[in-house]
Amino acid sequence: MGTSYSIKSTKRINQKEIIEELGRINQIFSNWVSDSEINRFNQTGVNQSFSPSKEFQEVVEISKKIHLETGGYFDPGINDLINKLGFGEKPAKEINSVDELKKLVNHSSIASIDLKSNQLVKRDEVQVNFSAIAKGYAVDLLADLLISMGHQNFLIEIGGEVFAQGKKNSDPWKIGIQSPENHQPLSIPIHNEGVATSGNYLNFTLVDHQKVGHILNPKTGISENNHLFSVSVIHPKVAIADAYATALMAMPIDEAKRLILKEKLKVVLIVKQNKAYKVEKINFQ
Repeated sequence: MGTSYSIKSTKRINQKEIIEELGRINQIFSNWVSDSEINRFNQTGVNQSFSPSKEFQEVVEISKKIHLETGGYFDPGINDLINKLGFGEKPAKEINSVDELKKLVNHSSIASIDLKSNQLVKRDEVQVNFSAIAKGYAVDLLADLLISMGHQNFLIEIGGEVFAQGKKNSDPWKIGIQSPENHQPLSIPIHNEGVATSGNYLNFTLVDHQKVGHILNPKTGISENNHLFSVSVIHPKVAIADAYATALMAMPIDEAKRLILKEKLKVVLIVKQNKAYKVEKINFQ
């Protein structure tokens, strides 16, 4: 998946099994591996059946569920849009105006993929990119693997998505959420849960003199100007945290706060207010 990983545990780790599992996951979900499962699916035509692996099917099912729960703001079916902007596996294409991006979203949605008798079928020329959920899902799979090996106290991080099981010595594991303007990271204790963070502060491009971040509003084709520096979601399943963090970052802030309360999500928002930033913790006990 083109990213780094780290694992800390109070017990010795079998690195060979970890590397093999990461390679297996990468072969399923990486858009950068030419013969990966996701690329084979993307090459499948409309109304043709595709037999997914257990993991691919599960991520499609989670994605479709969260797509509905977020009102369409989480949508991995926009790979054509991602590539056109240069955020994906293909070189960026020339874009003359923001209106061109808006036209691309009309036929690009995870909603156009149906699951019938363990077969996936496209109803439109949709191309998927699971970068907004695959790292979190990989963390979940590695956590399951470590638990099966007898690990009780560990911390996993893949590309910034984190899961902590048990404790570090006698204290909870703590992770740092990046703060704006080189301030000290915000420290969050976690126990048997994960954290996924989304933000548009690092990866962006310019379209018609307008700054467009890599987390896109799938309804407009551009990033949302919602004054959010970042969104961090804490959840027992990191795949779910990953997807929700992306969706919350992609929508207007008022809608994001309504969704957080509706779904009872545990969230840290870093919000830009004039020239300062405010940290908002929601649903923390």
